[in-house]
Amino acid sequence: NVYIGDSTFPLDLVYTLRPAPFDPEVIGLYTEDSISTFDRVCVFQGVPSAEQLFALLLAQGLL
Repeated sequence: NVYIGDSTFPLDLVYTLRPAPFDPEVIGLYTEDSISTFDRVCVFQGVPSAEQLFALLLAQGLL
């Protein structure tokens, strides 16, 4: 989960990483705590490191 700042308060949740239901190797990044396909920001093949996730979100202007 990605929160605003160093908070872990549920209302500060910005993005959630979830495995795909039929392929555990595929990880989806969703807005807030959604699981809807329409709220999916991107899909990773494998679990991204914190640095890779930060770089992706920063490059897309999502931070």
